[in-house]
Amino acid sequence: MATLEITGVRFEAGGRAILRDVNLAVAEEETVALLGPSGSGKTTLLRMVAGLDQPSAGSITFDGQDLRGVPAHRRGFGMMFQDHALFPHMDVAANVDFGLKQAGWPAAKREARRSEVLRLVGMEGFEWRSIERLSGGERQRIALARTLAPEPKLLMLDEPLGSLDRGLRERLASELREILGALRVPALYVTHDQFEAFTVADRLAIMNEGRVVRTGSPRELWDEPGTEFVARFLGMENILPAATVPGLAGESEATGDGLVLVRAEGALLADDPGPGVVSGTVVSLHFHGASTELRLRVAGTELSFELPSGSDLPAEGAVAHIRPPRIQRVEPGEGALL
Repeated sequence: MATLEITGVRFEAGGRAILRDVNLAVAEEETVALLGPSGSGKTTLLRMVAGLDQPSAGSITFDGQDLRGVPAHRRGFGMMFQDHALFPHMDVAANVDFGLKQAGWPAAKREARRSEVLRLVGMEGFEWRSIERLSGGERQRIALARTLAPEPKLLMLDEPLGSLDRGLRERLASELREILGALRVPALYVTHDQFEAFTVADRLAIMNEGRVVRTGSPRELWDEPGTEFVARFLGMENILPAATVPGLAGESEATGDGLVLVRAEGALLADDPGPGVVSGTVVSLHFHGASTELRLRVAGTELSFELPSGSDLPAEGAVAHIRPPRIQRVEPGEGALL
């Protein structure tokens, strides 16, 4: 059963459509990542769910209740922002307690809940620490603890790791996955980062120009991106017209007109051209340790492959034959496939 239902939601501002007929459901205990480029409508959709803005059309329901007209503070949802929005003049305990005091929790209950959430986010013992003495990662954890403290029915996170460096972001994304799993509440997680979305979410909703253009689990979308936009957004750059690629005859998924995605992962060198083999001129080689990126010019387009490093790799300017693990069709452009 879906806990959160977004149906036909549209939003217009300044005569411009920001959201266009968005449909999305979030099940009980499920984490759904809204993934897309800047300006795709991710944060706007989150604000609709939070009650900070109202849809121009469509409906949003939670546990069967239509949320239209329900103010943000009455929805019982928790929202965490990228900048953390912590109070610098307060210590950790006061920050975590803030929402509980607003809700009228008695002191003993506040203390017990504060200890519980600080333990959950790995910050037990930091109660009396000044916010200004915390690192970026520690502040992120405290902001999450404050969001979790009032026991929200739905958790919303807007680029929560966006201000952190890459290494810390990757580590905290894994921790967030464990925390969200332990909470057992539905969550919407906004990000433009593919790694975060794959790590944290049970399911992805990819957005572009105000629409949800593709949904599915991380594995489903990686295996079958479906459209050129989704494939490129997930970092798959080996896309070109099927008719221009020598050696595709006989490939059931890649015959005829249209575009094909030549999968780069797990590609191997082949001795000769033939069906399922992509042939071209080596443009460059970049050593990455155990693997080497080989860029191949095929019919005027550069393709990239990660091959095992070794002395048998062809030199720049040589003709090379690559056998990718799969060549599959993708629809041109956005081509929403839900």
